[in-house]
Amino acid sequence: MSAPFNQSLAHSALSLLKKVDNRRLQSVARQELKKEYPEILEELIDEHLDFSARLLERACFYTEKVRDHKFPEETALVRLKEECPGMIERDYLTAMSHGYFVTR
Repeated sequence: MSAPFNQSLAHSALSLLKKVDNRRLQSVARQELKKEYPEILEELIDEHLDFSARLLERACFYTEKVRDHKFPEETALVRLKEECPGMIERDYLTAMSHGYFVTR
C-alpha cells in the first residue's frame, strides 16, 4: 500500500465488503466510503478497499484449509495476519467468520 494505512478506513471497507460479493456492488461500497470519509482521497479509499477485499479472499482460502485439516485455525489466523497486517484482532476474526460462511 503506497499511502499511509488508515485502520478505521480499512475496518469500514471490510464491513461494507462483507455485505457485497461481486465487483459491481463494490462500487456501492466505494460510494459509501466516500460519504463516510469525505476528507480521504479516492485513491486511498480504493487501496483500502483492495486491501480489505484481499483480506476476505485470503480468509476464505484459509478457512478452506482449516476445513480440509491442512492446519489448525490458530495457524490460519497467524498466516492471515502476516499476509494482511495492520488490522485489529476483531477484524481478522470477522474475516475468518465470513470465510467460514462464504465457503460452506
